[in-house]
Amino acid sequence: MKKIFLLTALIVCFSSSLLSQEKENNFGIKLKGYVKYEMIYDSRQQISSRDEAVLLFPAPVDMGEGYQDINAGSQFNFLSLTSRLKGIITGPKAFGAETSGMISADFAGTDNEKVGLIRLRHAFLKLKWEHSTLLAGKYWHPLFSDEVFPHVLAFGAAIPCYMLNRAPQLTYKVHAKGFSLALSASAQHDFKSRGPEGKSAQYLINSGAPELTFRAEYKNEHLLLGAAFGLWKIKPTLTDTAGRATDVMVNGHMLNTFAQFTFDGFVLRGGYIVGENISQLNMFGGYGVTEIDEYGIISYAPTKGSSVWAEMAVTIDNWCMGLFGGYTRNHGSEEKITGPVYALAPNIANYLRISPRLTYKSGNVQVGLEGVYHSAAYGTPDEYYVVQNAKGVDAFRLMTCVAYYF
Repeated sequence: MKKIFLLTALIVCFSSSLLSQEKENNFGIKLKGYVKYEMIYDSRQQISSRDEAVLLFPAPVDMGEGYQDINAGSQFNFLSLTSRLKGIITGPKAFGAETSGMISADFAGTDNEKVGLIRLRHAFLKLKWEHSTLLAGKYWHPLFSDEVFPHVLAFGAAIPCYMLNRAPQLTYKVHAKGFSLALSASAQHDFKSRGPEGKSAQYLINSGAPELTFRAEYKNEHLLLGAAFGLWKIKPTLTDTAGRATDVMVNGHMLNTFAQFTFDGFVLRGGYIVGENISQLNMFGGYGVTEIDEYGIISYAPTKGSSVWAEMAVTIDNWCMGLFGGYTRNHGSEEKITGPVYALAPNIANYLRISPRLTYKSGNVQVGLEGVYHSAAYGTPDEYYVVQNAKGVDAFRLMTCVAYYF
């Protein structure tokens, strides 16, 4: 009992010391986050992940052995796994720069088999000088704009109309008079490229080089304009079909252009995205086998995807109304694909998503209602993996949620 009392006293004294030091120096860690509860109803079976939280596409028509579509039935779920906790860290100067950091986690897990387990979302440190910053750690992928992205209520940032990826990285940014330029080198962690062994970061690791991204932005009181361009290469296999070492790579790249206008409670934002071999960003566009020659050497070609999206929102007192619309398309490859294809939904020609939403906030509690109409055009890929004879399958999702912010 004495040991427990002494230990408790030490913890109290140590905590008091930290609090007084934090108050004196304004340094320490501040916990923020929210507890969120979601209720979901789908008019049709869906292709999704994380216990239906991340919505992808309406499930295709499947007549099975009978005369009725197996996937025509509705579904529902209740979720709390998107609840989030983050610690914002501040400290004394280092190398002449202001220092800060952040650690963020939720309970979505890193894949469908780990739903409910704690997942590390962000973990980075930042050094900030007068006209430059250096970020080291896991944060939004450098191609992802942390200011201009779909602010939908649904978990997953409206993929595949917009990218979703967090990556370990080193990003150096310079800024002056509203302009900023950033250069990043990044790796893959939770969000991985597709390949012969499924989703894996090993394809990028084996290439011997990180993903490289360059981003430029201009920002003033009401307007933000930006563009980001990234390129990378991956090595799908270490050997050819004969078991010999191979150096065959597949190149990938993406261009993300975006803009945002804000004025007196009104926000209008949107962008255009195009790229090849971008499956690690959860968008259309991967790669496929074009040839296996007489010596067992495998050749590949990337497939292309593009997306356009826009969103508007109006805030009046505690009410906020928003509308999101996005359209994404599979463009196929410039070369004939003769073997396996590694991509997100290569049998979908295009996908449309429209999401109106309404939220109301009282104190620290916010309630929200969002409807999602989406349609995927399923078909048969030709030899260039351009989808032919596509027919649309649509569905509707209704989501209500309540969140307590702290």
